[in-house]
Amino acid sequence: MPTNLPQPSQSQAHRSQDHRAQAQRSQDHRAQAQRQGPAQSKTLAKAPTEIPNVAAFGSGAPIKPGPGFNDYPMDSQAVFRLALEAMSKPAQAIPFDFGALFKTAPPLPRAVAALALTLADHLTPVWLSPSFAATENFMVFHTSAPIVRDPEKAALVLAASQSELPPLSLLSQGDPRYPDRSATIVLAGVLDDPSPGLSLLASGPGLAEEIIFEGHGLTEAFVDQWALNRASYPLGLDVILAGNASLAGLPRSLALKPKDGRA
Repeated sequence: MPTNLPQPSQSQAHRSQDHRAQAQRSQDHRAQAQRQGPAQSKTLAKAPTEIPNVAAFGSGAPIKPGPGFNDYPMDSQAVFRLALEAMSKPAQAIPFDFGALFKTAPPLPRAVAALALTLADHLTPVWLSPSFAATENFMVFHTSAPIVRDPEKAALVLAASQSELPPLSLLSQGDPRYPDRSATIVLAGVLDDPSPGLSLLASGPGLAEEIIFEGHGLTEAFVDQWALNRASYPLGLDVILAGNASLAGLPRSLALKPKDGRA
C-alpha cells in the first residue's frame, strides 16, 4: 500500500544538524571573545539569547508561534506510529490522548497539530485551509515547512472541515514512477461531527471483511470523489481523519460505498 508519510527522523536529523552547527558557532564566538579581550567579551556576553517573535504572514503584527511538542523526539515518534496504525487499520478510529503531547493548547486542533509537527519539514510544502490560515507562523517556526497558496503544490494538506477541502482531483496525485509523492490530507471535523451523516461500507487491504464506517462529516460528493481517487491507484491521495481523541486512516486503496446500496 503506497503511503507518503514522511519519516520523522528526517526532520529530526535536520534539527540535530542545526543544533550541532549552532553549538559550533557558540564555540567559535567564545574563542573569538577570548582573543579579542575582556571589553568585547562583555559585549558578546550581552548578546540577546531570546528567540525573536515570528511575524504573522500578511498581518505585519509580530506574534509568538506558541508551543510545540513537550518532547519532540518521543512525541513525534508516537504520533508517527499512530498514523501508521491508522493507515494499516483503515476506516477505524484509533484512540489517542493528544492532550498529553502539549503543555498548552497549540493554535491548531491538537490532533492536527501533532500530525503537522510529525509529518512536515522544510521539504514538505503545506497548504492550510482558510480556518487554519492564521497558524502559518506556528507551522513555519516549528517545522520550517514552506506554506503554499496553491493546493496543487502541497505535499501536506491541512483542512479544518470537508467544506474547506479542495476537490481531490485538484491535489497532487503523484507520479507513475513515484506514487508516494502524492499529497497527504489531514482532515478535521469528521470524526467528531455529531450529525448522523453517512453510513459507509469500507473494504480493501487491511480489512479482513467489509466493515461499517460512520463518516459523520463526509458527504456523498466526497464518496463520489473518493471512488475516482481509488480508481487511480497506485496514484491517488491518502487521508487521515483527525478527531479530538482519535485518528482514522483512509488510504487510497480503500473502497467506500454508501450502506444503502447506492452505486
